[in-house]
Amino acid sequence: MKMVIGGDSHPYFMYLLDHEVTEDQTNLLNSLMISMNSRRRYLVDNREIIDTTALISDNILNKLKNHGITVQELNVNNMPNYHEFCGYIDKIMNSDINPKYLLTAMHRQSMFSELCELLLKDS
Repeated sequence: MKMVIGGDSHPYFMYLLDHEVTEDQTNLLNSLMISMNSRRRYLVDNREIIDTTALISDNILNKLKNHGITVQELNVNNMPNYHEFCGYIDKIMNSDINPKYLLTAMHRQSMFSELCELLLKDS
């Protein structure tokens, strides 16, 4: 698979492959990023937080709950931060995942760019 995916054009996918991140873990990470990014956008626009978990399937919410991540955590009325992101990574990923490198790879692949910038500045 690594031969098919170019590391320069797909650094996030290469990072996932290099660290043997499962499809389930990837889905959980993407759902967390969607929720955090939604929250960021609402706060930037000075709007009240809505239920950002409405964007996430019940199946994924149950899996997050099994990892100790609650709906209440995802819907806090605070700007997402690096410490919060690291806490999620600790709960859903293997111990060899470096949150800063993961965010950098996502950013380089233009995934959740503004959220990644915010979290990286906070690191």
